Order: sequence, then structure tokens, then C-alpha cells
Amino acid sequence: ATDRAIAMLNRVRISDPVSVMQRYPHQLSGGMQQRVAIAMALANDPSMLILDEPTTGLDATVEAEVLDLIAQLRQELSASILFISHNLAVVSNMCDRVGVLYAGMLVEEGPTEVVFNDPRHPYTVALLRCLPRGGQRKDQGRLDTIPGFLPGIGVDIKGCAFADRCALADDRCRSELPPLYDLGGRLSRCFHHDKAQALPRATPSDVAPVPRAAAAPVLRVTGLNKTYASHGHA
Repeated sequence: ATDRAIAMLNRVRISDPVSVMQRYPHQLSGGMQQRVAIAMALANDPSMLILDEPTTGLDATVEAEVLDLIAQLRQELSASILFISHNLAVVSNMCDRVGVLYAGMLVEEGPTEVVFNDPRHPYTVALLRCLPRGGQRKDQGRLDTIPGFLPGIGVDIKGCAFADRCALADDRCRSELPPLYDLGGRLSRCFHHDKAQALPRATPSDVAPVPRAAAAPVLRVTGLNKTYASHGHA
């Protein structure tokens, strides 16, 4: 069993597996904990690996290392990976296909590039409008927001769960659950999937006001030094 554990830890690129096995979880860094958890999941050589928020709480550098490891293992094991995350940037880089869930229900599914570039459900459209993008300045247009709140747990929803927050919703949406429409290699659970891109914005797209020119500082300090204590000495 020990040899098997060492082999698994080596597989996830842990250089000193024996030392890691002798430690408690709180003695490991966040990235090391994630690697150990992945090694445990690989112990039975699964044909599918389910990763639920595998990079939550990790800094950008460690996150990149873990994601690179996952990509390598995918090729090495020829295994399918179900990647669950709220990080849309990671999803766009890691996944071939993406499924969008709202209130626990699949509302859109399809090839990642297609869904991100041409969403066909109002929730997906609104979600992507909230996402900051590279090269976009805050003084050149505002991000959108999604009005309202998620349905409460246990609430009986008769129609579309997103209807109360959707500007395209009508009486049919509020009384009848939309089916998953097959749009040719992709799915959308919306009666108005053909109008999803025309979803009215909840937040005006007016350019944010340009800040005034910098005024004179209220307080200016020069010649200030701060020394931190070391081993009880200032």
C-alpha cells in the first residue's frame, strides 16, 4: 500500500512523497494538498476524474501549476475529466465542452468556444457580460449585472428558474419549464434562445465618468522610515 501511495504521489509530480506522507494536512501548502487529493483520486485508475473547484483558494502561480498537472494527467491517462468551476477563464482554457447550470439545472451545453462566443441562454449571456476581459478599460464601458437573486432552496419552481431575473421572460416562461432545445451540437433550455443575444442590459452601458485631474494631496510625508521587529528586537 505504501509503494502504491508513493507511486501515486510521484505521478502528480511530488518530489518527496515519503516526507509528504508523514505530514498532517495542515502542514502542507494549498497546492500540495490539491496534489495529494488528486493522487488519492487516481489510486483506482479511474476512467473519469471529477474535479470540483480544484483551484479554489490557490494563488495564481500554484493554480497554473495544478491546471498544468491536470492537463498532463488527462493526456497520460486518456481519462475524461469533469471540471466543475465558477472561474470562467479557467473553464474556457481547460474544457472542450461546457455546461452552464442555474439553480441546479442545466440551461445550456455545447462546445466551449461556441458557448462563450455565441451564448443562447439569457443566463449565459448575462453571466458573460459580467466578466472583465483583457484590454477592456473601466472608463470605456461598464460591465453588466444580473438583477435579483437565486431561487431559495426548496422553492417550487413552475417554469424557468431564471424567469424572475430575465428581461425576455413572458407568461409562458413563468408557467412552463422549457425543454432542452437541440440547436445542432449544442443545447439551450430557453423558449427564446434565438433572442438571447438581444437580452436588454440591466446596467446602462454608458461610459463611467472620467475622474477629475488629480488634486493637491491632503497630506504629504517625507523622510518616514518603518523598521519591523526581528526576534524580539526593534
